[in-house]
Amino acid sequence: VMDLLVYLTQRPGRVLTREELEQAIWTGTVVGYDALTSAIIKLRKAFGDDSHKPWLIETVAKKGYRLIAPVTEPSNALPSAAPIPEPVGRNRRRLGVMALAAVLLASAVGGWFIFDRLASRTVNKPSIAVLPFANLSGDPKLEYFSDGITEDITTDLSKISGLLVIARNSAFAYKDQPLALKSVAESLGVRYVLEGSVRRSGNDLRINAKLIDTDSGSHLWTERYDRKVQDIFAVQDDVTSKIVTALALTLTDSETEHVARRYTHSVEAYDLFLQGQSLYARSTQEDNAQARELYWRAIKLDPKFARAYAALALTHAEDFRYGWNAPTVASMQQAIKYARQAVALDDAIPQTLWALGYVYVTNKQFDEGVTAAERAIALDPNHADAYTTLAYGRVYQGRSQEAIPLLRKAMRLNPHYPSQYPSIL
Repeated sequence: VMDLLVYLTQRPGRVLTREELEQAIWTGTVVGYDALTSAIIKLRKAFGDDSHKPWLIETVAKKGYRLIAPVTEPSNALPSAAPIPEPVGRNRRRLGVMALAAVLLASAVGGWFIFDRLASRTVNKPSIAVLPFANLSGDPKLEYFSDGITEDITTDLSKISGLLVIARNSAFAYKDQPLALKSVAESLGVRYVLEGSVRRSGNDLRINAKLIDTDSGSHLWTERYDRKVQDIFAVQDDVTSKIVTALALTLTDSETEHVARRYTHSVEAYDLFLQGQSLYARSTQEDNAQARELYWRAIKLDPKFARAYAALALTHAEDFRYGWNAPTVASMQQAIKYARQAVALDDAIPQTLWALGYVYVTNKQFDEGVTAAERAIALDPNHADAYTTLAYGRVYQGRSQEAIPLLRKAMRLNPHYPSQYPSIL
């Protein structure tokens, strides 16, 4: 990122092609398409630049990038120093010397703007974000259903090793925001975007989905499903299958099996689970308790619903972390009990293994937590939170150097990451 900034400031006003920049910045290294895009995004984020109304870096369609901020060399620059631009003003804001600011920002926040540069260099695979499906049902109370479909498609795609999938939390940062897909894709560091809508009326469903290549703006695949609620699992399977075909992905036999794996065959239990997920995400004591009740109701309908047991365990783990219910020791005992039960029911679901790892690490059982998190990542190479849990465990195993690339991987997968990511880093 620093090399790119210097290269741009030495050539202000010039349109620099992607090929020229890749050759200059990554000389002698084969990099994926996302390497340059990711570096540009990091610079824009560091300086508060807007790709739609840029003051720093302009994207020139089908040509490349251009530094449009004024650049001069200060008279007091050290003789051996590379040219450094003067501060740039915008809306009465005074930015410090650009190169120095980049260094200070990187060192001061320890990762807030720096993802994994190595990953950007070596990732040679398609990248995608599943944006929140719009709820067109006319009833805000059904928002949980469209959100749940979005999350489950994301979860299915995440199991594919040949695909980089942005985490649900980062994609949901753009929920109900009228932003251009190109801008969203640049912000998330992806090329492809899946968007859609859900209309539910009683037992009837209409789901629209389209896969978009944001580089060209073309629709690689579109489909409309008019089905019954009972067909929701088949629809999700078909959407995932069509994306795999459109992106020409090759799945291993194991991935084919895991992608098609369903957590429950009870639509009623699944619906209750989605309602619980919506409440759990709010992270309040009251919502956590209500989510737990919904998970229990789902389990009563399907006693083998492993993901519901894992979610149940997480509600008790949150009670333990925040001291919501006394005694907290009892909450942790319940969390461990249900997390173990989830894995016992199905040890091929990454979410159940991550839940077990998270619970163990929260309880300072780091060796057990690391083992579970590693197993989760083996099944879901795009599970950002599993990488963070594994990194946290590594720190307390005295293996901090191994934790750093794990956290940067998590940040790449979840660009709008929560505070614990940089905190651990």
